[in-house]
Amino acid sequence: GNGTVIGAPAANPSADITLKAPSTTGSAGQYLKVATANHSSTNAELEWGTITVPAANPAYSHHDLWRLTTDFEDDTDPVQNFERPDVSPTNPGAIGTGMTYSSGIWTFPATGIWQVQAQFLISYSGTTRWALIELKVSTDSGSNWQGQAEAYTFMNSGGGSPYSNTGVANMLVDVTDASTFRVKIAADTEDDNTTWQGSTSRNYSWIAFTKIAET
Repeated sequence: GNGTVIGAPAANPSADITLKAPSTTGSAGQYLKVATANHSSTNAELEWGTITVPAANPAYSHHDLWRLTTDFEDDTDPVQNFERPDVSPTNPGAIGTGMTYSSGIWTFPATGIWQVQAQFLISYSGTTRWALIELKVSTDSGSNWQGQAEAYTFMNSGGGSPYSNTGVANMLVDVTDASTFRVKIAADTEDDNTTWQGSTSRNYSWIAFTKIAET
Protein backbone atom coordinates (compact mmCIF):
# COMPACT_ATOMS: atom_id res chain seq x y z
CA GLY A 1 0.00 0.00 0.00
CA ASN A 2 0.93 3.66 0.24
CA GLY A 3 3.50 4.89 2.77
CA THR A 4 4.62 8.01 4.60
CA VAL A 5 7.53 9.97 3.19
CA ILE A 6 9.82 12.19 5.28
CA GLY A 7 11.53 14.51 2.81
CA ALA A 8 15.14 15.64 2.79
CA PRO A 9 16.03 19.31 3.31
CA ALA A 10 15.36 21.65 0.40
CA ALA A 11 19.04 22.67 0.38
CA ASN A 12 22.09 20.50 0.86
CA PRO A 13 23.26 20.87 4.50
CA SER A 14 26.91 21.49 5.23
CA ALA A 15 27.09 18.33 7.34
CA ASP A 16 24.95 15.36 8.29
CA ILE A 17 22.08 16.38 10.56
CA THR A 18 20.53 14.05 13.13
CA LEU A 19 17.03 14.59 14.53
CA LYS A 20 16.22 12.13 17.31
CA ALA A 21 12.51 11.38 17.60
CA PRO A 22 10.84 11.12 21.03
CA SER A 23 10.21 7.69 22.49
CA THR A 24 6.40 8.07 22.57
CA THR A 25 3.69 9.20 20.18
CA GLY A 26 2.67 12.04 22.50
CA SER A 27 -0.87 13.15 23.30
CA ALA A 28 -3.59 14.80 21.26
CA GLY A 29 -2.97 18.52 20.86
CA GLN A 30 0.79 18.33 21.52
CA TYR A 31 3.45 19.44 19.06
CA LEU A 32 7.08 18.52 18.36
CA LYS A 33 9.76 20.90 19.58
CA VAL A 34 13.54 20.85 19.90
CA ALA A 35 14.61 19.77 23.38
CA THR A 36 17.13 21.85 25.28
CA ALA A 37 19.31 18.83 25.99
CA ASN A 38 21.87 17.61 23.42
CA HIS A 39 21.17 20.37 20.97
CA SER A 40 23.86 21.48 18.52
CA SER A 41 24.12 22.67 14.94
CA THR A 42 24.07 19.09 13.65
CA ASN A 43 22.14 17.19 16.35
CA ALA A 44 18.80 17.77 18.04
CA GLU A 45 16.52 15.71 20.22
CA LEU A 46 12.82 16.27 19.68
CA GLU A 47 10.21 16.19 22.41
CA TRP A 48 6.50 16.71 22.75
CA GLY A 49 5.34 20.15 23.86
CA THR A 50 1.97 21.46 25.04
CA ILE A 51 0.46 24.83 24.15
CA THR A 52 -0.27 26.72 27.34
CA VAL A 53 -3.20 29.12 27.23
CA PRO A 54 -2.41 32.15 29.38
CA ALA A 55 -4.70 32.81 32.29
CA ALA A 56 -6.98 35.80 32.07
CA ASN A 57 -5.07 39.03 32.60
CA PRO A 58 -5.93 40.14 36.16
CA ALA A 59 -5.32 43.74 35.12
CA TYR A 60 -8.54 43.66 33.08
CA SER A 61 -10.63 42.08 35.82
CA HIS A 62 -12.38 45.34 36.75
CA HIS A 63 -14.66 47.46 34.57
CA ASP A 64 -17.48 49.69 35.74
CA LEU A 65 -19.82 52.07 33.87
CA TRP A 66 -22.03 54.75 35.43
CA ARG A 67 -24.57 57.09 33.84
CA LEU A 68 -26.11 60.39 34.85
CA THR A 69 -29.76 59.84 35.79
CA THR A 70 -31.19 63.38 35.88
CA ASP A 71 -30.67 66.67 34.08
CA PHE A 72 -28.91 69.53 35.81
CA GLU A 73 -28.24 73.13 34.93
CA ASP A 74 -25.03 75.09 34.43
CA ASP A 75 -21.86 74.79 36.58
CA THR A 76 -21.59 71.93 39.11
CA ASP A 77 -18.75 70.42 41.15
CA PRO A 78 -19.08 67.57 41.76
CA VAL A 79 -21.69 66.30 39.34
CA GLN A 80 -24.03 63.95 41.22
CA ASN A 81 -26.89 61.50 40.61
CA PHE A 82 -25.22 58.57 38.87
CA GLU A 83 -26.25 54.93 38.63
CA ARG A 84 -25.02 51.75 37.01
CA PRO A 85 -27.12 50.88 33.93
CA ASP A 86 -29.63 48.09 34.49
CA VAL A 87 -28.23 44.62 33.84
CA SER A 88 -29.43 43.32 30.46
CA PRO A 89 -28.22 41.09 27.59
CA THR A 90 -26.33 44.11 26.24
CA ASN A 91 -25.01 45.28 29.62
CA PRO A 92 -23.45 42.77 32.05
CA GLY A 93 -23.07 45.29 34.86
CA ALA A 94 -19.82 45.79 36.70
CA ILE A 95 -17.06 43.31 35.87
CA GLY A 96 -15.08 42.33 38.93
CA THR A 97 -15.40 44.53 41.97
CA GLY A 98 -17.17 47.76 41.05
CA MET A 99 -16.36 51.28 42.10
CA THR A 100 -17.84 52.65 45.32
CA TYR A 101 -19.96 55.75 44.73
CA SER A 102 -21.30 58.37 47.13
CA SER A 103 -22.55 61.93 46.44
CA GLY A 104 -20.58 62.45 43.25
CA ILE A 105 -17.36 60.76 44.46
CA TRP A 106 -15.98 57.41 43.30
CA THR A 107 -13.52 55.24 45.26
CA PHE A 108 -11.42 52.51 43.63
CA PRO A 109 -11.77 48.83 44.63
CA ALA A 110 -8.13 47.89 43.93
CA THR A 111 -4.70 49.32 43.24
CA GLY A 112 -3.35 49.43 39.69
CA ILE A 113 -3.30 51.59 36.59
CA TRP A 114 -6.87 52.67 35.84
CA GLN A 115 -8.25 54.30 32.72
CA VAL A 116 -11.10 56.73 33.41
CA GLN A 117 -13.23 58.09 30.54
CA ALA A 118 -16.32 60.32 30.52
CA GLN A 119 -18.57 62.04 28.00
CA PHE A 120 -21.68 64.19 28.50
CA LEU A 121 -24.64 65.18 26.32
CA ILE A 122 -25.79 68.80 26.64
CA SER A 123 -28.44 71.12 25.24
CA TYR A 124 -27.92 74.85 25.13
CA SER A 125 -29.53 78.12 24.14
CA GLY A 126 -28.79 81.83 24.24
CA THR A 127 -25.20 82.90 23.79
CA THR A 128 -23.45 79.85 25.26
CA ARG A 129 -20.37 79.13 23.14
CA TRP A 130 -18.60 76.41 25.11
CA ALA A 131 -19.02 73.85 27.88
CA LEU A 132 -16.67 71.32 29.43
CA ILE A 133 -16.37 68.44 31.85
CA GLU A 134 -13.27 67.94 33.97
CA LEU A 135 -12.05 64.76 35.65
CA LYS A 136 -10.47 65.43 39.03
CA VAL A 137 -8.40 63.12 41.23
CA SER A 138 -7.70 63.13 44.96
CA THR A 139 -4.97 61.02 46.55
CA ASP A 140 -5.82 62.01 50.14
CA SER A 141 -9.44 60.88 50.55
CA GLY A 142 -10.88 64.06 49.07
CA SER A 143 -9.02 66.69 51.07
CA ASN A 144 -7.34 68.04 47.91
CA TRP A 145 -8.31 67.71 44.25
CA GLN A 146 -6.33 68.07 41.04
CA GLY A 147 -7.82 68.37 37.55
CA GLN A 148 -6.39 65.72 35.22
CA ALA A 149 -8.46 65.74 32.01
CA GLU A 150 -10.98 68.00 30.26
CA ALA A 151 -13.37 67.53 27.35
CA TYR A 152 -14.95 70.52 25.59
CA THR A 153 -17.75 71.20 23.20
CA PHE A 154 -17.84 74.45 21.23
CA MET A 155 -21.22 75.75 20.05
CA ASN A 156 -22.72 78.26 17.71
CA SER A 157 -26.26 78.72 18.96
CA GLY A 158 -28.67 79.23 16.12
CA GLY A 159 -31.91 79.33 18.04
CA GLY A 160 -33.96 76.63 19.72
CA SER A 161 -32.19 74.15 22.01
CA PRO A 162 -29.62 72.23 19.95
CA TYR A 163 -27.77 69.25 21.42
CA SER A 164 -24.07 68.47 21.48
CA ASN A 165 -21.73 65.91 22.99
CA THR A 166 -18.60 66.94 24.79
CA GLY A 167 -15.41 65.24 23.74
CA VAL A 168 -14.31 62.20 25.74
CA ALA A 169 -12.29 63.15 28.82
CA ASN A 170 -9.64 60.47 29.24
CA MET A 171 -7.01 59.93 31.92
CA LEU A 172 -4.84 57.25 33.53
CA VAL A 173 -4.64 57.04 37.31
CA ASP A 174 -1.90 55.11 39.11
CA VAL A 175 -3.87 54.01 42.16
CA THR A 176 -1.27 53.12 44.77
CA ASP A 177 -3.71 53.14 47.69
CA ALA A 178 -7.29 52.15 46.92
CA SER A 179 -8.54 53.50 50.23
CA THR A 180 -7.41 57.10 49.62
CA PHE A 181 -7.76 57.68 45.85
CA ARG A 182 -10.95 59.40 44.63
CA VAL A 183 -12.41 60.64 41.31
CA LYS A 184 -15.13 63.20 40.61
CA ILE A 185 -16.49 65.19 37.65
CA ALA A 186 -16.89 68.96 37.43
CA ALA A 187 -19.02 70.68 34.77
CA ASP A 188 -18.46 74.25 33.58
CA THR A 189 -20.13 76.46 30.96
CA GLU A 190 -19.67 79.96 29.59
CA ASP A 191 -23.08 81.15 30.82
CA ASP A 192 -26.30 79.93 32.44
CA ASN A 193 -28.05 78.54 29.37
CA THR A 194 -26.86 74.94 29.44
CA THR A 195 -28.62 71.72 30.45
CA TRP A 196 -26.60 68.57 31.06
CA GLN A 197 -28.65 65.57 29.99
CA GLY A 198 -29.33 62.54 32.19
CA SER A 199 -31.51 59.45 31.77
CA THR A 200 -32.37 56.26 33.65
CA SER A 201 -32.80 54.31 30.39
CA ARG A 202 -30.05 55.66 28.11
CA ASN A 203 -26.36 56.40 28.59
CA TYR A 204 -26.58 60.05 27.58
CA SER A 205 -23.84 61.17 29.98
CA TRP A 206 -21.50 58.57 31.43
CA ILE A 207 -18.20 57.72 33.12
CA ALA A 208 -16.31 54.41 32.82
CA PHE A 209 -13.53 52.91 34.93
CA THR A 210 -11.23 50.12 33.66
CA LYS A 211 -8.18 48.64 35.34
CA ILE A 212 -5.61 48.09 32.57
CA ALA A 213 -2.39 47.13 34.42
CA GLU A 214 -0.87 46.44 37.79
CA THR A 215 0.78 49.37 39.50
